[in-house]
Amino acid sequence: MSSSQQRLSRLVSQLHPAQTSNSSQSNDVVLSKVLPSGVGVITFNNPPVNSLPFHVLTALDNAVRKFQNDSNVKAVIITGQKRFFCGGADISILKKTAFARTKQPSLVAAAHPVLNNIEAGSKPFVAAVNGFALGGGCEVALGTHYRVMSTSARIGLVESTLGLIPGFGGTQRLPRVMGLNEALYAILTGKQFSAEHAQRSGIVDEVCDSAQLLA
Repeated sequence: MSSSQQRLSRLVSQLHPAQTSNSSQSNDVVLSKVLPSGVGVITFNNPPVNSLPFHVLTALDNAVRKFQNDSNVKAVIITGQKRFFCGGADISILKKTAFARTKQPSLVAAAHPVLNNIEAGSKPFVAAVNGFALGGGCEVALGTHYRVMSTSARIGLVESTLGLIPGFGGTQRLPRVMGLNEALYAILTGKQFSAEHAQRSGIVDEVCDSAQLLA
């Protein structure tokens, strides 16, 4: 493991349920808090699948920028709740915008600046993949600098099973981590990967038991 990966692993290991500051409210679609260790935690809170409609993307962007501008925050974790890390884009909105059935702006166009900002930011972002990370959820994880996945989680770009192609940058980021041939197979088949396969192929950097993911 490289020195940068070791540093990120240590930051992940500092996550614990101790007293926190600047916590958001439980009814927010994206929760945020800062741990005493100086690690910011962003948690998707949009049940049942933690999907990414416009207002969730906006909330994610706001939380990311808040932590990027906070000099007390050393690194940021993005995670989900219960069975889902993030279920991806709101398919009903995607279909409407794809066929010009709504005056809303493109959900795809709205997502790119959010993920690009995470990727290009000066602070390390870690995806703690607690459950299903599908479609746009997988692409959110790919936009971070380090990915830790629960042994019970699943990850994949599943858009092709709906007659779509990944639109949040996955067609560029997935080949960078797992190679062009395997990424092409993953994208065209919409395959979901186990944690073991995801680590072996390079999609995630580390795998652990669900109880240890944020311990």
